[in-house]
Formats: sequence, structure tokens, C-alpha cells
Amino acid sequence: LIVEEEKDVLAAPYDAVYTNQQGQTCLLLANQQEDGLYLLTEQPVEVGMESDLEIAVKADSLTDGMTVICSPEQYLTHVGQKIAIGTAARQGLLGGN
Repeated sequence: LIVEEEKDVLAAPYDAVYTNQQGQTCLLLANQQEDGLYLLTEQPVEVGMESDLEIAVKADSLTDGMTVICSPEQYLTHVGQKIAIGTAARQGLLGGN
């Protein structure tokens, strides 16, 4: 039974979405570098439908399979830096629908 549906969006873990100091809804992306560390970048997104576990997100630069931080509040002071992160923090992946 499908109650609602959105097209051309990705699903992110609900806990990965946050509001930054400028009032933008964002994801904290972890981009693995050649040295094995992760570069943290903040990505403003548009949000759509949500469930208890996931929320629809949309931004031109998002692609299926990107790694997102599921507990962004722990890492916001490191935006723009390369850091080592544990598997629990980066367990979220963007997924297509």
C-alpha cells in the first residue's frame, strides 16, 4: 500500500538532517580521501516526505551512495577538516527511490 510518493529525491537517515546556525536544513557529508581520512562538508538540502527512519532530501550535488554523518552534532566543529570517523558515525548512506 503506497500512501505517498516523491520522485527525484534521495532518502537520508532522519537523524542525519539538522538545521545549521544560518537556519538552513543540512546534511553533514563525509567524503573519503586518498589518505583514508574523511573530509567533512556541510550540504544544504531541501527536505520532503519523512518516516520514522528516513527523510527525503534534494540538492543538485547529492548522489546515491554518498556517506552522511548520522550524528552531525558531534562533528559540526570539524566542517572543512579531514578527520578519522568510526563506522557508527558514518553508517548512513543516501539512497535513491
